[in-house]
Amino acid sequence: MTNEELSAVRTIFREEANAMRMAVREEVNAAVYASETRIMARLGQLENRLGQLESRLGQLESRLGQLENRLGQLENRLGRVEGQLERLEDRVRPLESEVHKLQIDLSETIHVLNEATKAINELQRSQQSLEERVEDNTLSIKRDVQALNAAVHNFGRQFIEMNGITNDRLTAHERMPSDQAHFRPHSAA
Repeated sequence: MTNEELSAVRTIFREEANAMRMAVREEVNAAVYASETRIMARLGQLENRLGQLESRLGQLESRLGQLENRLGQLENRLGRVEGQLERLEDRVRPLESEVHKLQIDLSETIHVLNEATKAINELQRSQQSLEERVEDNTLSIKRDVQALNAAVHNFGRQFIEMNGITNDRLTAHERMPSDQAHFRPHSAA
């Protein structure tokens, strides 16, 4: 091959290499452009997602702020409740001693009531015995009163009979002449 031919082949190679370079460049540029487009689209999606995340973070921060406010309010309430509990404990302490005294008084009262119950039970037994004796005596008195009543009736009947006899004798005496009624043995008649 001659120099000219060689030079022509070199030129052809150069042209072919340049054409290939150009084709490769175009392919690379197209691939880069497609990659850039995909990357840009992906970056856009990521930016949207980041925006959504930022929005959600903002909402979360707002909720956290509300939660902090509520926690602060809760702490205030707890502080007030603690104060009220302390005051309540201060009030309960004297009540506990009063309750203890009341328990002692109650046990003493129960003891007294037990003693009173025993006395009442004894009185009830005595009363029952007394009632039985009174009932027996009442029956005895009723029998005596009935016997006395019968005796008074008998006496009344006898008295009425005697009164009738006496009235009859008096009437007979009044009707009798005076010398027969008042007989005098030593008189001269």
